[in-house]
Amino acid sequence: MLNRWLLVFLVLLWGGQSFSQEIGCIEAVETNEIILKGSISNKYPVTIYLKKFEYSPDHLGVYSVKGWYYYDKIKEKIPLVGIYDGDLTLYIFDEQAKADSILNFDVSNQTIDEYMEHFKEILGFREKFFIHSSQSDTSESYWQNGKRRSTFYYFANTIVPHQEYEFLKIAHENDVYWQDLRKLFEGTSNFTLEAAYATEDYTQFVFSFEHSSLEHFYGICGGGIEKGYCSLKLNKDFEIEEQVQVLTESCLESVSSEEVNGNAPNQKVFTISDRNENKSTLTVNIAMASLLVAK
Repeated sequence: MLNRWLLVFLVLLWGGQSFSQEIGCIEAVETNEIILKGSISNKYPVTIYLKKFEYSPDHLGVYSVKGWYYYDKIKEKIPLVGIYDGDLTLYIFDEQAKADSILNFDVSNQTIDEYMEHFKEILGFREKFFIHSSQSDTSESYWQNGKRRSTFYYFANTIVPHQEYEFLKIAHENDVYWQDLRKLFEGTSNFTLEAAYATEDYTQFVFSFEHSSLEHFYGICGGGIEKGYCSLKLNKDFEIEEQVQVLTESCLESVSSEEVNGNAPNQKVFTISDRNENKSTLTVNIAMASLLVAK
């Protein structure tokens, strides 16, 4: 009889632990490669493969890429190097030194404007692709071989080789639900899940975030920080019902804050001031996974 009751106790204990598991978690995903399908002059179908190689020393949105392309009928890979800066500028060189100078950002004593102008207009190439970021205006994209220049058409939703994502993953019964946090809270990144709370009718989450104000290091906010909290409320079908984002520190928006003592141990309270010296109070309720802003 004792063993039987011990077994029941262990089963109940195990079940209780399973219900205490996290309601959700954040999964970060990073891509560093891209394949583009295109056509030179609408006559010669080609495939381009690119991989991020090295960041610019001055801008996190600028980096070198390395890869290849081939004509789809031949499938003989031709090496490519280049720069991504919102657009793609790609080269085929006979001289390895020129390729290495781009890949490794050989830019001693040059500003970013100077070396980007040099890399985008460098001479001595065998072939060149310029691929404009706007798919609606592919007439600006071209392939060049010596003096011959032809329009390059590409068939893709993006030309960005390197992308970073942060997804909220929610496991419920036998289903998994995903929310793209960077898409929901545009311009925000580096999320930390601070709290989660669920009932039969809704599930809600609170996240903190902290990231650089800009991708580069120039100007007043070049070394600035953006910090704050976000909340997300989902209905019983895990559809978005409400989302809130509050800055507690921002160089771009001239926001500052001071954390003060809350009324409960599971609360964080901030007094926030903006550039117009308007004040508000943010209460982060960890127990209920909610944000309350009072003017």
